[in-house]
Amino acid sequence: MPIFRGSGARSSGVARHNFVGRGSGFSLDPDIALWLTTVNLAGGLVLSSDLVLANNFALGMKAINLWSLLDNWWFTALGNVSTAAGKIAALTDIRSRVVGTEIAGPLTWTNQQGVTGNGTSQGIDLGTIGGSKSQYTLNSASNMFYSLINYAARNNVDMGNSDNVNSFGEATTLRYGDGNLYFALNDANGDTGRAAPTDTRGFWVNTRVSSTTAIIYQNGGSAFASNGQVSTAVPTHNFGIGGAYSPAGLWLEWSTNQFAMCGIGGGLSAAQQAQIATLANNFARAQGFNVF
Repeated sequence: MPIFRGSGARSSGVARHNFVGRGSGFSLDPDIALWLTTVNLAGGLVLSSDLVLANNFALGMKAINLWSLLDNWWFTALGNVSTAAGKIAALTDIRSRVVGTEIAGPLTWTNQQGVTGNGTSQGIDLGTIGGSKSQYTLNSASNMFYSLINYAARNNVDMGNSDNVNSFGEATTLRYGDGNLYFALNDANGDTGRAAPTDTRGFWVNTRVSSTTAIIYQNGGSAFASNGQVSTAVPTHNFGIGGAYSPAGLWLEWSTNQFAMCGIGGGLSAAQQAQIATLANNFARAQGFNVF
């Protein structure tokens, strides 16, 4: 399969590439070209098939005017993530080129599926805090991820962050130790437990759309649950996938879930999150791991 790195992979200032087996005239989106360049310079590899999928996602987001609402997006289910060079691509955000790092790595990376921690000490520090965002703000914020494991109840956080006061600044837990779903977004008190989903797999969007309302969605459908907690602060620690920071600045509540992609951005309406879910699932279908 063609790969892109170094000489011949890209041309300075040129946003068009020819792909072996795909004909000529493929137009590479400028933001994806920047992602590719960043990965190349770090010694990473992007498979041509993955480049096409990332490009399709970016073009799709721009076509519906949602690319500008994203701060970050990571594809952790690329086709060569089991290699060191492929992992560089997976840890590099396609939107803003922020690079995540493994905590107590290496984690388990599976080609065309994603990344999995051990549930006791491993996760990914996404390398970016809420306060550094242009779209993620106090009353308009979202985090989202594609989950590939229907896991049993355990004390874990799938995606999270916290402020300096409490551990519920921003967190999504699909099935906690008591069997309930919990989610919070920029609020101090956290959420009361909601009935957990029958299946924790799929694309999840946790979004705050006002000072009094946060909503969580599964697979682009109607709201799974609403959280009426009032917003209080934007978290001051780094976002994480597979775990979250505690108030003391320590990572805690590690997950055994497998994550295929994740993103951070501004608040999303029901229609907008459904559109993103469709584009995310198009990537999932192409890689063969879609669950809806």
